[in-house]
Amino acid sequence: MKHLFPRLSRSLIGMLLCTAAALITSIYSAHRPWRAFVPIAFVFVIVLVSMRYGLAVGIVGAAATALIFAYYMLPPHRSFRIDDGSDRANIAWML
Repeated sequence: MKHLFPRLSRSLIGMLLCTAAALITSIYSAHRPWRAFVPIAFVFVIVLVSMRYGLAVGIVGAAATALIFAYYMLPPHRSFRIDDGSDRANIAWML
């Protein structure tokens, strides 16, 4: 129990960094022509977060990032549905 709090807070910090970066990136890239490549490029961020905060944080961060990208960045906006097949494939490759 003594070592649980530092590990948990460290994991939460990693998750917060990953989701905040995904949210900022998705809002900025929502209407840009290169938005389809953002999920694949974001793999670099997920790998860095995983290396620093652990594999579990990277896995949960990748799933949260996919949801954030689907909801905020990929059309139709404000929906988890992804219409474009290439966008779906890029999210799948990111995961």
